[in-house]
Amino acid sequence: MTDVQNIQDWMDSTFFEKGTFAVLKNQTLIMGKGGYFSEEKNPERVVFFYIKEFYSTKYNYYYPESILEISTEDVAPFLNPLLKLNIKFEGTTNFDAIFEQDFSKLKKELNDDFQKAVLISSENTLVDNTIHLKKKIMAKAILSKVGTPYGLWFDHYAIIGVTPEILFDKESNKLESVALAGTAKLGEENKLFSSLKDRKEHNLVIANILEELKPFCSEILKSETVIAPYAKMIHLKTDITGYLKSQTQIVDLINTLSPTAALGGHPKKKAKEFLESTQYYKKFPNRFFGSVFGINYHEKHRALVMIRNIQIQGKEMVIESGAGIVQESDIDNELNEINLKRNTVKEMLL
Repeated sequence: MTDVQNIQDWMDSTFFEKGTFAVLKNQTLIMGKGGYFSEEKNPERVVFFYIKEFYSTKYNYYYPESILEISTEDVAPFLNPLLKLNIKFEGTTNFDAIFEQDFSKLKKELNDDFQKAVLISSENTLVDNTIHLKKKIMAKAILSKVGTPYGLWFDHYAIIGVTPEILFDKESNKLESVALAGTAKLGEENKLFSSLKDRKEHNLVIANILEELKPFCSEILKSETVIAPYAKMIHLKTDITGYLKSQTQIVDLINTLSPTAALGGHPKKKAKEFLESTQYYKKFPNRFFGSVFGINYHEKHRALVMIRNIQIQGKEMVIESGAGIVQESDIDNELNEINLKRNTVKEMLL
C-alpha cells in the first residue's frame, strides 16, 4: 500500500496498539500493524520483524497483518502533528548508584583474559499518557534524520529509538557490518581519536566481529577507522564487509554476533558471566536494550543494535544507556558518558 491519501487511515488505533516500523538501507520506511507474535519463525513469511532478548537466544517474531511501504518524506505530514503532543512526567529515578557498584566490582576482575564488559544504568519516569508518548517518540525517531529509526510495540511494552549501530545488512551473499565503540561529545574529535582507552575498546570490538564472522564468510574486508557523528555525540566507527558462505543461516549469524563486544564485552563468554552477576542484572534480569531488532523484507535483511531508545513498560518510561569498561576506565568519565547518551536520547525523542 503506497497511496499517500490513505496513510492517515492506515495509521489508526490498531497500528498504535500493535505495530512496528523500520528504515531499510535504501531509506525506505516499512511499517506494520495487526497480525501476531510468535517465538517460532514462520518459514513461509518473507516479511517479518523481531526483537531478540539480550541474555538468551529467545526471539519474539512479529508477523503484521498489514504492511505499508513509504518514504519518510511522504509520511512526514502525518507525523508532524504528533510532535506537539503534551506528555506529563513525574517521579524520575535513576540507577547510577548501582552502575558505580558494578563498576567497582568489574575493575577488580578485568585482566588480560577478561578485557571488557559493558555496564548499564537506566532512568525510569512515570508518564500520564503512554499512547501519546508512543506516538511522539515514533514521530521524532522517523523525522530525526540521525541514525536508523526503529520501533516495535505490543501489549504494555514498546521500544522505539534511532540507533547509530547496524549489526548487519544482508542482501544476497553480501553482508555489511560495523564496529562502533568509543564515545565523546561533538567537537572532541581529536581527543576521541587519540584516546588510548577508546581506541583499545574500539579495537576489541573490531577483533570480536572479525573473529566471529570467520566461520560464516569466505572473504572479509575491513575499512579504516573514522569519526562518526550522531546528534551531539561522536563515535569511532569501522565498516566491515563480508561475503557469506551459501549455507549460512541468519539466526546462527545473529546468535553468534549478538551481543557484540560493543554491548556485551570481550571475551563474550566471560563478559556475559560477569554481567549476569551484576546488581543491575539482579534488579532487571529481562532485557531487550543492546540486543537485536530485525526486519526481513523479501530479499533484504537488516539487523539493528537496539540502543538510543526509549522503552515503555506499563506506565513507566525507561531510558537505558551503557558504557564499555576496560582497565583504563575512570568512573567519572563513564558516568559522564552514560548521562551524555541518556540526555541525547531525551533531546532527540522527547
